[in-house]
Amino acid sequence: MAAVLKNFQPDLIIGCYLVICDCLCMGLALNTPVLFLGLQVMIASNHLAAFGMFPKLPAFMNMNLRFWHFLTEHFANELNKSSAPIIEKLMHMPKEDFTPTMEEFLNICSCSAKYPVLLAASPTLHAPLPPDFNSNVHALGALVLDTKEQTGPEFGGTELKAMDDFLAAGDAPVYIGYGSMTCNNGKFMSLLSLRALMATGERGIVLSGWAKMSPNFEGEPDAAELEAYCKEKVLFMDTAPHGVLFPRCKVIVHHGGAGTFNASILSGVPTVVVPIFLDQFYHSTMANERGFGVGLKAMSSTTPAELAAAIRKCIDSPEIRQTASAVAKDMAKENGATAFVQQIDRFMEEYVDTGRYLKERAELRKEIKDNTWKNMALNFLARFNCCCEREASIR
Repeated sequence: MAAVLKNFQPDLIIGCYLVICDCLCMGLALNTPVLFLGLQVMIASNHLAAFGMFPKLPAFMNMNLRFWHFLTEHFANELNKSSAPIIEKLMHMPKEDFTPTMEEFLNICSCSAKYPVLLAASPTLHAPLPPDFNSNVHALGALVLDTKEQTGPEFGGTELKAMDDFLAAGDAPVYIGYGSMTCNNGKFMSLLSLRALMATGERGIVLSGWAKMSPNFEGEPDAAELEAYCKEKVLFMDTAPHGVLFPRCKVIVHHGGAGTFNASILSGVPTVVVPIFLDQFYHSTMANERGFGVGLKAMSSTTPAELAAAIRKCIDSPEIRQTASAVAKDMAKENGATAFVQQIDRFMEEYVDTGRYLKERAELRKEIKDNTWKNMALNFLARFNCCCEREASIR
C-alpha cells in the first residue's frame, strides 16, 4: 500500500481501521491529509466497550475512555513496528518524521475528534450516537452496492443459475455465511452451522467463505446423516449477491461484520448474529435490543442447539419478522454514498484546498516536539539537582 500511495500522490488519504495507522504514517511521509472512514460505530468513547471485545469499564473519571486510549496506543505501536521499516526504506526518511503521535490519531478517530470522523453506519440502527460524540462524528448511512451492481465472480458468477434453481425448488432457505472470518477452523464452523440447520429441518444456502466451509464430515459420528441432509436440502456457494439473495431467505445467519450486517437488515429478513471478532459483538447485542433478530454469544462457545433455537425463534416470531421489515424500510431511506461524497467535498474545500489541515498538523507536531525537548530538559535538570543535593548531604 505504501508504494501505491507514493506513486499515486493523492490529495487525500481515507483509511478504515485495518489500515489507518499505515495511512497516518504515509500521510506524514507524503505531507498529505488523512481522514478516517469507519465501517462501524467503533471509536474511542467513554460509552462503548473498547473494540467491542473488552469489558465496558465505568464511565467515572473517564475510565472506559482511558482504557480505549491505552489499547489504541498499544495496537498502533505494534502495527507500526512492522510497517515503519518498510516506509523508512521506501521514503528514505527516519521513522520519527512519519510516526504519528497519539494526539494526531485521536484528532481523526475518536469521540472528540478535531476533524470529520466518517462512519458508514446507519442512523436508523445507531441513533442516538453515544453522548460524548462531538459534532465532527457523522453516521452517514451504510455503504451498500445497488443490487443491479452486484454482478461478476464476487457476487455468485457462474453459480447464480444453481442458486436460482435451488430457490425455485422449495421453501425459502436459511442463509448461513461468515465472510472473511474463521473461528477455530472451517470444519468447526461447518459442523456448528449444519448441525443447527439440520435440527431446524429447514433448507439452507451456505457460503463457504474464507473458512472454506464444506460438507466434509469425515470421522464424525453423524457424518452419514449430515451428508444425506446436505445432499437433499443444502446448496453450497463460493460467493453470492447479498442484495439479491437475502430478501429471498427466511433467516440470515452471519458473523455480524459491518457489510453483511447492513445487507441483512436492508433485506427485511430476520437476522441471527454469531459474533467472532470486534464490532460483531456490538451488532449481536443490537439484534437483541432492537428486536429484528437474535444475537448470540461468541461463536467459539455457541452450540448447534443454541444456533438452531435462534433460527427457529426468528422463523416463528411474528414480532421479530415485523420489526425486521419495519427497520429495513426506514434504513432504505438513507443514502450513505451521497452523504459520504458531501462530507468529502466539504472537507476538501475547508481543509485541503485552503491548506488548513496541513498547517494545523505541522503546528501540532512542532508543539509536541518542543514540549518533548522541554520536558526532557526539565527532567534532566530535576535529576541533576537531586543528585547535587544528595551529594551535598553526604558531605
